[in-house]
Amino acid sequence: MRILASLSALALAATATPAFAQDTFVRVGVAHIDLADKGPVFVNGTQDPGADYKTDKDWIGSFEIGHYVHRNVAVRVMGTTPAETFNLPAGSLAGTPNLFNDTSSNFTLTATWHPLRGQRFSPYVGGGIGLNKIWETEERLATDVKISDAHGPVLQAGVELDLSERFGIYADAKKAFWSAEASGFLGPLFIEAEAELDPVILSVGGVIRF
Repeated sequence: MRILASLSALALAATATPAFAQDTFVRVGVAHIDLADKGPVFVNGTQDPGADYKTDKDWIGSFEIGHYVHRNVAVRVMGTTPAETFNLPAGSLAGTPNLFNDTSSNFTLTATWHPLRGQRFSPYVGGGIGLNKIWETEERLATDVKISDAHGPVLQAGVELDLSERFGIYADAKKAFWSAEASGFLGPLFIEAEAELDPVILSVGGVIRF
């Protein structure tokens, strides 16, 4: 009977869900942000269908901390270092100097599903909410510039590659759906824009587990 009991215990141990010692993780890397640069522009309250704008593309630092609340589900918070964005007129406004610069950071709170957690190659998908926080604006050609923070849903996908039990590297993609309102004066003209930011945030870096 003792032999049977021992064999049964070994069988149960072999088929049980494996335990993971490291449920908390930190990721540090670099991120590239590409804004959609879409949305109507209004001049003195009337939409100018030919007016447009463009923003530069930024490389910034990213930091993320997360914790597995279930064997295959993690909750994570990500933030980026402040980035300065140049807002350049385009379309019918092409040739006009830079209107203003704004400095902002991006933050996300997401939940991700990891179906192959524990394998050397571990993809994941998820989603949540995010925020584009404006820290400051710097007026150039435009004056009395105002720009709102933006927030909305975020989709996320990526993959982690283990280098050891505690260390690894990752590649991550986020697609956010955010819009903001910006306004200012261009001489006597009052300019408004309903900016669809909708950024794509691509990041790569290292991960450490605790």
